[in-house]
Amino acid sequence: MGEIRQNEKLMALFSLIHSKKNTMKKIVLSLFVAGILTSCSTCYECTHVVEIEQGGVVTEQEVTEDFCTALPYEIDQKEQEGYFCSAV
Repeated sequence: MGEIRQNEKLMALFSLIHSKKNTMKKIVLSLFVAGILTSCSTCYECTHVVEIEQGGVVTEQEVTEDFCTALPYEIDQKEQEGYFCSAV
């Protein structure tokens, strides 16, 4: 009889540990997904003017490039460098 109770206690302990592991897995997974969703990057189309000198003649050409970032200050920095950026 004592051996049966010991087995029951072990099974209850195993069940408790297993359920806590699953709960921790769910919490960690939820935090991971939340972190990914909050740090999603936004893509921009950034345009700037480039001067091209050829044969003593200087021409200006507009160049557009795609730029993706999750950090708004990076867009501010590009615009301070002379780019015009708009979200796509």
